[in-house]
Order: sequence, then structure tokens, then C-alpha cells
Amino acid sequence: MWDIAAGTMPLQAGITAVEVYPNPASANTVVEFAVPSNQNVRVRITNTIGQVVVEKVIENAIAGKQFVELNATNLANGVYNVSVVGNGVSGISKLMIAH
Repeated sequence: MWDIAAGTMPLQAGITAVEVYPNPASANTVVEFAVPSNQNVRVRITNTIGQVVVEKVIENAIAGKQFVELNATNLANGVYNVSVVGNGVSGISKLMIAH
């Protein structure tokens, strides 16, 4: 259910909002997400057939908002999924690459 006043969808426990910008991207892109507690987090960009094309592990991410810069220079034009997975937390977003 969408919260019309806030323009956002309330999150269930264990789900984090994943924001990607700029989107579409041509070089570097920033992934923004939040974690409820200090933990290791894996940020992945996968192509449309599920292959991991970029991966970054953040060890001991501090609770709260996180910002991770990923290099997308070597990715072909197209649509990708950006996923964030941690201990009991996950989220996903779409990313378009346009060089």
C-alpha cells in the first residue's frame, strides 16, 4: 500500500529501499540504502539473465543510511538489477546504463 502523502511505499521488516542515482547512468552510480544494525552487506549489479557483473562487499556497515559508489563504465547499455543483501535485510532496484 502506498502512502499518498509521503509518496513512498512503507517497508516491511527486513526490506530496505534501494535508490540508485544517476539513473540512467553512464559511468559511476551511487547506491543508497539503509541497514537497521551494524552488519556486512553485499551490493550486486546483475544483468537480465542474473549474472553478477559488479559486486561490492561492505564489511561492518554502520546502522543507518549507506552510500556506495559503483563503477558502471564497463557495462553494456541496458537494464540491470541492483540488489542489497545483508543479515536479515534486502532490497532491489533497477538501473539503466546509457553511454
